[in-house]
Amino acid sequence: GVTSWFGFANEILAQTGLKTSLSATKTNSESNPKRPINSALDITKVEQYLSSSPAWTDGLRDYLLEKGHI
Repeated sequence: GVTSWFGFANEILAQTGLKTSLSATKTNSESNPKRPINSALDITKVEQYLSSSPAWTDGLRDYLLEKGHI
């Protein structure tokens, strides 16, 4: 799957049960550096060595569990 940084942050909050509100913002091109339109990670080369790749939400859950956040 693919998500934005906003979606990633929301998923962290959902999985950890933290209660706060987030709001997406648009960048101001005059004051912020140029960013790529799509900065999603491409894992096609890695997938050739894996029998399957987990959903990013499952990987995030595993990481949060390992670090003791959930």
